[in-house]
Amino acid sequence: MKTVKKIPLFVGMLMVTGIPTSVAFQRPPNVKSALSKTAMPTVSTDSQTVLNYRDHIEDEGGLLNGLKPSMPEQLQNRLLKTGVQLNVVRNMATAQAGALMVASGFAATALAASGHPIDLNCIHWNGATDSFRPLFDFTHLNVWQCIQGILAATPMIYLSSQVEKSDKRDVSHVNFSTMNMVMNLFGRRDHEHPKSERYIGDHPTLQPETPMMHALLFSTVIAVLTGISEEIVFRGIIPSAIMFGTHSVVVALVGQAALFGLGHHSSEATRGENRVICSLQSLSGVWYGMVYLLSGGDVVPAIIAHALYDLHIFMETWMQINDQMDYTEQAVLKRVAIKDETEIRVLKSEAGPSLSVEMLVFLRRFFYAFDYDRVGSLSNSDVQRAISYAFIQDKEQPTEDRVNDVFEKVLAKRGEVMNGDLAHRLQLPEFLRMMLFIRTHRKAKA
Repeated sequence: MKTVKKIPLFVGMLMVTGIPTSVAFQRPPNVKSALSKTAMPTVSTDSQTVLNYRDHIEDEGGLLNGLKPSMPEQLQNRLLKTGVQLNVVRNMATAQAGALMVASGFAATALAASGHPIDLNCIHWNGATDSFRPLFDFTHLNVWQCIQGILAATPMIYLSSQVEKSDKRDVSHVNFSTMNMVMNLFGRRDHEHPKSERYIGDHPTLQPETPMMHALLFSTVIAVLTGISEEIVFRGIIPSAIMFGTHSVVVALVGQAALFGLGHHSSEATRGENRVICSLQSLSGVWYGMVYLLSGGDVVPAIIAHALYDLHIFMETWMQINDQMDYTEQAVLKRVAIKDETEIRVLKSEAGPSLSVEMLVFLRRFFYAFDYDRVGSLSNSDVQRAISYAFIQDKEQPTEDRVNDVFEKVLAKRGEVMNGDLAHRLQLPEFLRMMLFIRTHRKAKA
């Protein structure tokens, strides 16, 4: 499986075998194409306040009305059609079952060709002649196997939580892919309030279609099928074949892990993304292989650990994305502070008509989508992820050093000293100016 993730929208890191790459690595909407049409603003800002709404202000230009919550009709229609994608779930289940059947068929053929009885339950690679559990024996599960599986899942879940915190470019891209995969599978979360009560301005909010129990049910189905299929194939059949040829447990352990990593290579991903994915999957392959060996040649604890890990990734990612989307919808209900409104007017004047009200509305939502701490401002890590997402389709993306450099310049040009965390976080007008500046100077070197 795969994860990524802590987003505000959120995160992940390993990919589920059998997920169509067109789903898992579908690129996000092209934010940069719209930004590229805007004129260059100067990198200066004196915005200081966190976003708040004011009740009374003159608005001769109608900008405040434009900044009211709204949503492009095309995006709204697309998101309204979310929900559990049963066809994708079915395809994933079929792919896992097919992989297991093909691998089992090859194993049976190899046993027959070598003169051995065709008994897949005799396959093992822990070095013992008679101390192992039959590969397909799931009839006598016990509490100790479950405990082993739960304990084995803990390090992988911890690793995923650390990966989710990374703002490195390739890791962020893998995280975005995981988010995209999860939302394609399960869509928006169901809410407690009836649809008639869920309105923002003149536009209905995203109308969720997936109750929590539905997401949990199908996540469990996918996780269990993936755990059974991948562990029998990669921690049972493949290392046993390697062991048969090399007579080395170490070679079998490393070999199956390497093949497990390569099996998650995607033609839809970039070289850097594949490097992250294959490395993480190879590491997980080593760990699950060790679980098999330490349990005395029993694949069941590895299956349980794998399934629990995948289930955690599915549900954590889905919940965090929906929480962040809910926060974004609530945040745009607030009115912009007077100083921020003034700065946005200046920015719009500098950029000209190309920076439309619709683009400002979109960028404001984009700003809150990456506000992981939900305080109305963005940290450097938040900005790194936002820029990474906005320019993900660019062949020449702004480097991390470039983003850091512009981030520091924006902070340095403030007209007023801020205290506390705000001294190291961007307000909405500062973020808008930074986005447009980087877009215009995307080819500049750090």
